[in-house]
Amino acid sequence: GETKRPNKRLSDRRLRQVFQYIEDNLAGDISLNDLATVVGLSVSHFKVLFREAVGVSPHHYLIRQRVERAKNLLAESKLTISHIATETGFAHRSHLARHMHRVLGVSPKALREMLRETR
Repeated sequence: GETKRPNKRLSDRRLRQVFQYIEDNLAGDISLNDLATVVGLSVSHFKVLFREAVGVSPHHYLIRQRVERAKNLLAESKLTISHIATETGFAHRSHLARHMHRVLGVSPKALREMLRETR
């Protein structure tokens, strides 16, 4: 039968499920609980295994993905920065700006200008 020893790592399949879930729901609210549920783990267990597998906390990874998508939208779309913030799951333009600055070291406005110059 099932041994009670918890799985010591996230399988690639489970990790892909988590990444896919994040990808599909990036514009909405994603809680740690949602992510843990995707792979059928408790939140505390999920956090530990995710960090081991990916090297950063789930929250940190999520922010990075949101900033990355925002960066692509800044480059490719005519959407306003406020609209891009909502599209990528940030509450406000300032929220996006803060995280983008932390992750990429630039503001959305500056990034958009840089990206447009390279075209």
